[in-house]
Amino acid sequence: DDEVLILDLNPYITDATTSVVMNVTVTAPVAAGFVTVFPCDVDIPNASNLNFTVRQDVPNLVTVPVAIDGTVCMVTTAVAAGLWYAVISSQQKTLQTIGALRESQLPVAM
Repeated sequence: DDEVLILDLNPYITDATTSVVMNVTVTAPVAAGFVTVFPCDVDIPNASNLNFTVRQDVPNLVTVPVAIDGTVCMVTTAVAAGLWYAVISSQQKTLQTIGALRESQLPVAM
């Protein structure tokens, strides 16, 4: 099974926030794959937000609902040099970049 990364957005959103806009980028993946971003209170959807091939850097703007507990989840199918995310805005206010992570923080099944 793929490892799911849980992003706690509570420090950056209000209780009234229902969705966020994120820039999600994969860099230098070692295999073809995809990234799926989704609210953590639902099952992993059968759709991807970002598709990539070997050594292809791919960004995508993603609008995703926020779970009731203020979280958003990410899962990817291939190890990459980097999997970066930046929350750009929410329903109510503009946010700063709140995180960037490396593949060592997101182990995945191949």
